[in-house]
Amino acid sequence: MAEEFKDPRDVAWHPRRATALVGHAAAEERLLSAFRSGKLHHAWLISGPRGIGKATLAYRLAKFLFQNPTPQAARAHRSLHVAPEAPAFRQVAAGAHPGLLVIERAVDQRAKRLKTEIAVDDAREAQGFFGQTAAGGGWRVAIVDSADELNAASANALLKLVEEPPRQSVFLIVCHQPGRLLRTIRSRCLELPLAALST
Repeated sequence: MAEEFKDPRDVAWHPRRATALVGHAAAEERLLSAFRSGKLHHAWLISGPRGIGKATLAYRLAKFLFQNPTPQAARAHRSLHVAPEAPAFRQVAAGAHPGLLVIERAVDQRAKRLKTEIAVDDAREAQGFFGQTAAGGGWRVAIVDSADELNAASANALLKLVEEPPRQSVFLIVCHQPGRLLRTIRSRCLELPLAALST
């Protein structure tokens, strides 16, 4: 029997396992303030150059929402930090949190590589995910990593969900080149641009 191809992204330093975020305190504060106010927008476009922590910020917010599901619980916090021993952190780090959906390129087992783009079926998976009741009445979070890899059909499937967001849900859309993303998706998101890190 042929050995199954392992996802090359499943590494110890994957953003879902990160315990810290470097250089983006202002962006983190903007998300935290929005949540504390009870007005967390349903879709955020986290943009900026590759490799600066956009996905790390997205996973950081997801862990925080799962660990602190109400604005009242968030008021005691100065950042989106969640301790690595916390249940929400461990579940997200293991890729096993029931409230988290990650939309990314799938593994092509036949060709033994990642697919070149996010297929429409991968984006449509979000419809079923958001159609279910959230575990424990909490948050449902979808992280798109990255929107640059959506094709026309998968971008349109995502748009339908972003247009009519379910209650207590948030889309965190990581994007390296937001100018290439569908204008209709961009118009429904609050953009959170991250700058390149200094040396």
